[in-house]
Amino acid sequence: MVGLLESKSLGDLQQRLQWDTTIFELTTAKLNKLQALEAQLAAAEQAQAAIEAQIAADKAASAQNVAKIAKLEASATQQESDLSALVARNAEYQAQAQQALDEDTARYNELMAEEQSIQAELTRRAAADLARGGGRDIGAMVAAGTVWTDHATYPLVANGPQVALSPQGFIRPVDAKPGSPFGRRFHPILKIWRMHNGTDFGATCGMPLYAAQSGTVVTAGRQGGFGNYVVVDHGVIGGASLMTGYAHQSKIAVSVGQHVNAGQLIGYVGTTGLFTGCHLHLQVYKNGTPVDPLTYIP
Repeated sequence: MVGLLESKSLGDLQQRLQWDTTIFELTTAKLNKLQALEAQLAAAEQAQAAIEAQIAADKAASAQNVAKIAKLEASATQQESDLSALVARNAEYQAQAQQALDEDTARYNELMAEEQSIQAELTRRAAADLARGGGRDIGAMVAAGTVWTDHATYPLVANGPQVALSPQGFIRPVDAKPGSPFGRRFHPILKIWRMHNGTDFGATCGMPLYAAQSGTVVTAGRQGGFGNYVVVDHGVIGGASLMTGYAHQSKIAVSVGQHVNAGQLIGYVGTTGLFTGCHLHLQVYKNGTPVDPLTYIP
């Protein structure tokens, strides 16, 4: 305003007005540009802050990932160690199992050899019995009053328990019910399938055992898996050599060569030999070969 008032002429005034307008426009443009630059700077600062925040977040996530990776690597190392320990333990168990299997196999072969030896001897005796001829006939024995097939029970001992008599003239040798039958079965100790050549009677330890029929004691002593074993040769009955065997006894009450009568005490139930608990393992040999005892024993 002062500049305009100091103008000396109209032309001078117009010129001054033109300058002032130009200066104002330049100032306004610079101000607008400055404001735009300030807005760009603020946006850049915000972008930089966002980038820095993202970088900080990425660093934190990276640190977490590093920790996770370290933890996973440690876990993998531990798992490898555990796996190695399991492999070593499994190899040890396999070696132990193989050793046990070898021992069981050797034991089984030994028991089989012992049983075959016993059976060979009984077969020889059976052949001798048959060669002598004669023998007992159940019908004649009934007629002579030697056995009582017309009674439901048979006097086991004088004034003792009454036991049923079979048509072949045999009594049950122990006051117990039959359990594991004659035939192939999975052996509970040897863990193999094998022939079970007798019938088990679930009697308690110490229970008396009686001769199933009269005859001569041909075996009385320790016999491998049978433990304390007694075999009675009943001679030829009904045209066949018949013998009975009583295994696992705790105590034997007879001796080899002794004659015993049906119902006479021969020993006591026990757990000797290869056993799974107190019981009588009874075998019946027909012409030296094991047969189902329940075809003769009531």
